Amino acid sequence: MPLNRAALRAHLDQALRPQPWALAFWEGGSAAFGRLDAFSDLDLGLIVEDHAVSEAFARVEAALSTLSPIADRWVAAADTDPKPQRYYRTRDTDPHLLIDLGVFPVSTPTTERFLEPRRHGHADVIFDKGDHTQTAPPDPVAFTQHLASRVRFLRDRVALLRDLPLKAARRGEAAEALLFYQAFCLRPLTELLRIQHDPWRHDFDVRYLRYDLPAPVRERLWRLYFVSDLDALVAHHAEAQSWLQALFAELEAAPPGVS
Repeated sequence: MPLNRAALRAHLDQALRPQPWALAFWEGGSAAFGRLDAFSDLDLGLIVEDHAVSEAFARVEAALSTLSPIADRWVAAADTDPKPQRYYRTRDTDPHLLIDLGVFPVSTPTTERFLEPRRHGHADVIFDKGDHTQTAPPDPVAFTQHLASRVRFLRDRVALLRDLPLKAARRGEAAEALLFYQAFCLRPLTELLRIQHDPWRHDFDVRYLRYDLPAPVRERLWRLYFVSDLDALVAHHAEAQSWLQALFAELEAAPPGVS
């Protein structure tokens, strides 16, 4: 039988909890939103003493190896980065069950620990030796100003680059046209819709759209992501640009706010 998430989580808890440098350990991701399904990763956060980041990863890898050999390992952010992160897949787990581990030095500001509930859900705390999983709420005024700045940035970028997909399409460069359509049309459209409907997660791109956008909005956006040929791309581009301009007008007339 493949190793399941509960077995992996319990084993890592046993390996980490006794370590004096391990200060807090939690599961986030789908578990933090109550949305676990058969495809959910095991998203883990660990706060450690500043000197212990490399030791923490070594301890986790040793513990995993006693259950099953590590089949795949990716260092997404180095140990010296502000937010060190590694991904693992073990030989005896379901291929969909990735282990996503972020190790945060205790000096990491509380706002940078991926614990803010409006962005990351309510962490399922495995252990906490000193209220390290508590987080201060972001400043809503500063965040509102940030959103307004993003709207202005996207407006200026779209105004300059919106015709690049059409230029590539008219040249018959299908791959280039598709890339530019996604980069300079769909991605800003997705972010504007998030700013309008889910501002705290405005920078999550296409992730979790089935939860974060109203169904009619989501279904219209999803339809624009799929094109069959260059003629369809040109038609979708026109619709997306019209939608973008309407959103810019709405968000500038009534700037986004958060509470």
